[in-house]
Amino acid sequence: MIELKEYKGHIRNWDNLCSELNIEKDQEAKNREREIIIKGYERWGVEVVNHLIGMFSFAIEDGDKIYCARDHI
Repeated sequence: MIELKEYKGHIRNWDNLCSELNIEKDQEAKNREREIIIKGYERWGVEVVNHLIGMFSFAIEDGDKIYCARDHI
């Protein structure tokens, strides 16, 4: 089971990602961005970080693995 353990930040390209990942755009920003990270990870795996533009850091638990990432800057 995939679980987003921690998330801080802001995803600037959320609008495009919501369209691509079939996510409702009218959610509260925090919930929407958490869903973007989870669905993006389900689709792209660890490459999800290459699809996100913004200032962010997060940790995802995937079974017995934990994947941590932060923005490129």
